[in-house]
Amino acid sequence: MIRQGHDDRHILSDCFDQITGPNWQPAYQIFHDTLIDALSSVDNISESKASEIVKQAFWAYLSGGIKRGYKEKYFSKNSSFWGSITKRLKMVPGAVHLARNIRAKLKNGELTLPTLLSPSSLYHEDFMPVYEIINKQPVITQ
Repeated sequence: MIRQGHDDRHILSDCFDQITGPNWQPAYQIFHDTLIDALSSVDNISESKASEIVKQAFWAYLSGGIKRGYKEKYFSKNSSFWGSITKRLKMVPGAVHLARNIRAKLKNGELTLPTLLSPSSLYHEDFMPVYEIINKQPVITQ
């Protein structure tokens, strides 16, 4: 998974506030209809079948977001998502060491964009396909 972090990024309110807000249903309807159109035309399936696929996938996504958001807001840090990840990492031999190595590489600048773009970087060859995908201009079809 690749995410971009910067000072101008939009931080969303929590999941509960989003789905109880006044703009939720109209925005979801656009999302739903757009996905149904794409699924039915690309996969050559009925709109009712596409609708059921969208419903199932979004329900799974939404239930995870609601549960995770609730735990993050109302439980202590030790029982949070990251706390449980840390506990699980400690049970996997070598995982904590790997996480520390990655954190050190981030702090030392080994995983910055300018470094990764340099052919002399140890990670350049692995990073370039990802970079090219991110920077590829979208093809707009009508």
